[in-house]
Amino acid sequence: MVRDLDNLVEMEVAINGKGYVFRGQTPGVTGKVFQACGVALPPVLRSC
Repeated sequence: MVRDLDNLVEMEVAINGKGYVFRGQTPGVTGKVFQACGVALPPVLRSC
């Protein structure tokens, strides 16, 4: 479980002067851990 949470990654990029954050896929049980804690995962793509 801890290893799966460690493998959750986000990457911040700038395209044409606008910032975006990309979240990788939720490996292993990561999604279930967030769900059990009642915490929503951030969207896969969002502006920052």
